[in-house]
Amino acid sequence: MRAMVIANPTSGNGRCGKAIPEIQRILNEKGIRYSFFISRYSGYTEELARKAKGDGFQMVVACGGDGTVNEVVNGIVGTGIILGIIPMGRGGDLASNLAISKDIATAISNIHEGFFKNLDVVRVNGDRYYLGVGGIGFDSEVNRWVNEGLRFIRGKVAYTIAAIARIPVLKYKRVRISFDEGDFDGDILLVAFGNTRSYGGGMYITPDAEMDDGLLDICLIGKINRLRLLYVFPRVFRGTHTGVSGVMSYRSRHLSVESDTPLDLYGDGEFICKTPFSMEVVPGVLNVIAPSG
Repeated sequence: MRAMVIANPTSGNGRCGKAIPEIQRILNEKGIRYSFFISRYSGYTEELARKAKGDGFQMVVACGGDGTVNEVVNGIVGTGIILGIIPMGRGGDLASNLAISKDIATAISNIHEGFFKNLDVVRVNGDRYYLGVGGIGFDSEVNRWVNEGLRFIRGKVAYTIAAIARIPVLKYKRVRISFDEGDFDGDILLVAFGNTRSYGGGMYITPDAEMDDGLLDICLIGKINRLRLLYVFPRVFRGTHTGVSGVMSYRSRHLSVESDTPLDLYGDGEFICKTPFSMEVVPGVLNVIAPSG
């Protein structure tokens, strides 16, 4: 099997760029047939991944964070190309949900010896995809803060700082969501659409989500006050928030979202689009290599 390895040198606050010689050394030691590429700008990883099949590769390895994985997913979904991951980002929730180690040698051993899994992906407006968790409302504002102002702080620490900073100025948003078996029309703090259990470096927003069940797990937090938010927020790190008053859970294969004012949708930590949008699960369309069968 021939692999295209794409490294994002800025991932993990530059950790990925510094680790490139080590990554190449271990790939060589494992006898993996590969060609190495370095991502040069936003969208470049996706451009490379789209060419993988035509260039004779059977696997694309994303070496970086969730955003790097997201670009590879958008480049290879539906092609039969296998996704491998060497997690080097700040959060790494996609790798964590697949039990892929953050240790470079262990992650590469997984690529060499692991098992193939067929996973669902989430398709937005018919042409964009994400693998993990998408969100609108308060968490998207937090995500934007993390991406723009807290780039040098890792994982859940960055999200916690951003969330606390935004609580005093939080605003509720009026949305209308159509699920497979019902509708919601009202004010929300946030809505998360999960194909995986966690985002934000270990926040278990949709703790029962599975990546191969053909369903989105949806966590909707309504118009709760700031004191209740301070109670709910720490529970998200343990996934025990779902039973709290004001927190609603749904499951659906398809949905559509409208809002009174345009809201940003982020997926895998990356901006995807603004409301309105439609979303659906595409079952078993992505081949991923992971540690266990």
